[in-house]
Amino acid sequence: MASPFIDIDEIHIDLIDSVNPFQEAFEILSKSVSSKVLKIIQNTIEATRIKMDFEEAKILWPKINEFVKTHNRQPNINAVIASEKRMAECIVYLNNGKQKRKAQTNG
Repeated sequence: MASPFIDIDEIHIDLIDSVNPFQEAFEILSKSVSSKVLKIIQNTIEATRIKMDFEEAKILWPKINEFVKTHNRQPNINAVIASEKRMAECIVYLNNGKQKRKAQTNG
C-alpha cells in the first residue's frame, strides 16, 4: 500500500504567473500619490477627450458661476447630470488652455 501522506517539500508547484518589474515603483507611487495628484491626472486625461471650442466655453462660463453660487462647489466631471458634467468639462478645457498659454510664455 502507498503511504497516504505526501512530503510537500518534494512537490514543485510554481505559483508565480509572472514577475512585474514595475510593482515596486507602483507601490512607491501608490503611497505617495495624493487625491490632489490623482485629480490632476484625471483632468489631464479628460482634457484630451473633451471636444469643445472657446465659443461654447464662453457660453457655459456664466452657467458655471451660477452653479458654484447655488451649490457651493464646482461641477463634477463624474456627475450623472449631463449639464453638470459638461460644465466640469468646460472648466478642464479652460484650465488646459491656461496651462498651454503659460507654458508658451515660459518656454
